[in-house]
Amino acid sequence: MIVFKIFKVLLKLLVIPVLAVIAGAAIMGFTSYNKYLNMLSLVNNEHIYQNIRINNIDVGKLSKTEALNKLNSIFQTALDSQTITLKGVSGGAGLEYTYRFDDFDAKLDFAPAVEQAFAYAREGPLAERYDKITALDSTPYDITYEPKYTCDDSSARDKVGLMAEKVYIAPQNATIDRIDGQFVITKEVPGKELDVDSTTALFKQLLADNKSGVVDVVLKDVEPQIKEDYVAQAESLIGSFSTVFTAGQNGRNTNIANAASKVNGQTIQPGEVFSTNAALGPSTAENGYAQAPVIINGKIEDDFGGGVCQVSSTLYNAVLRAELDVVERTNHSMKVGYLDWSYDATLAGDYLDLKFQNNTDLPVFLECFISGNRLTANIYGKEVHDAGRSLKFYNQLLEKTDPPAGEKITYDPEMPGGKRVVTKGPVEGYKYALYKDVYENGVKIDTVLINKSTYKAAPAQVTVGTGPTPPPAPKAAAVTTPAPEAATITTTAPEAAAITTTAP
Repeated sequence: MIVFKIFKVLLKLLVIPVLAVIAGAAIMGFTSYNKYLNMLSLVNNEHIYQNIRINNIDVGKLSKTEALNKLNSIFQTALDSQTITLKGVSGGAGLEYTYRFDDFDAKLDFAPAVEQAFAYAREGPLAERYDKITALDSTPYDITYEPKYTCDDSSARDKVGLMAEKVYIAPQNATIDRIDGQFVITKEVPGKELDVDSTTALFKQLLADNKSGVVDVVLKDVEPQIKEDYVAQAESLIGSFSTVFTAGQNGRNTNIANAASKVNGQTIQPGEVFSTNAALGPSTAENGYAQAPVIINGKIEDDFGGGVCQVSSTLYNAVLRAELDVVERTNHSMKVGYLDWSYDATLAGDYLDLKFQNNTDLPVFLECFISGNRLTANIYGKEVHDAGRSLKFYNQLLEKTDPPAGEKITYDPEMPGGKRVVTKGPVEGYKYALYKDVYENGVKIDTVLINKSTYKAAPAQVTVGTGPTPPPAPKAAAVTTPAPEAATITTTAPEAAAITTTAP
């Protein structure tokens, strides 16, 4: 019994501490479990842990997508609005073309930084991870990240090229003129054009460096095609010819001088066709021309501009010697007095013209002047032939035609009836060819047919009067006292009026 009591006492002494221990352990276990659950809840969050920053931007409590969008909204927007400005000068005024970085699909890649932020405290023992996470309450986790930058600069060259036309300054070729008998040369001036390669390289460098900036376009010289030493070659006298005219023929000589002054000083550019009719202008008094004999339908009549064909014919022969291309030329219907057959060139209205083309690559200058009774046409330009080249011109009769039978009669009511005057005798017709022999260093190398000219045969021209016939003269009174010697009275019919004709 005593033993039993002692056992009960001992049991109580043992059980109470054990129960206390068990109870304490139970209490402690419950607390650790709640912490465990809290830790699990905190650690297993699918968002970036709180108070984590990327380049000072808080991305805590955001999903990776939200964090990336937030960073892009700040940094990408700033990047998109960065600009590169191309600057140049157009027509003396400033010129600017500005492009945004988003024109080149510029991008900043923050994805690796977001992954780094999300990975913070995601590995290791639970407790350690928990401690790191809870420590963020007081100490933020800062990530400094240089995002990967990309852009598409493939369009940079095209955008730079848009400036090319605006900033282009055309070069000025050297020019040559003949003023008051003297050659005046204007020196060439280089132009400027956009150096697309250099300018594009500067533009792309700013893009590659992710920097806003200004690019002053780079220009390079554009050399003129024609330079001073080249145009100076046009100072050569490449063709010259002279004819003479008769002094005292006032109207005709006035016209020759007027036409010569209009040809003198004319410049023909490379490839250009010169029209003599256009240079001389209309044959009117207002244009400085007087009336003088001209050939009209094979007959010489007075009209404005008579004599100008001597200018065109003289010029034609200078052109042949300059070996320019004759585009249009027509001979007179009759032979002219100042040139042999086939050497002449007539003009008429706007349908017969002397035209020739400058077949060289430099300007050609015409000089036409009168000295005394000599008309001279000179052609200056570039001598394209070798120094040993020489020419010989000659004509050749191809065909002769007899005058038509009969007469060409003109009736004149102002002339007494029955009176008949031969105003022009019959004219034979001729067909001639003009040739050119070409020599090199004295050796003939070619014969060239220049033209064939037909001069028409014509019958005699007669004017017959149709006016009133004058009454017969009264007879002399009879003389009753004979004279010592009978007076012999000789009557002579009036001579036909002499008509002097001058070929135009």
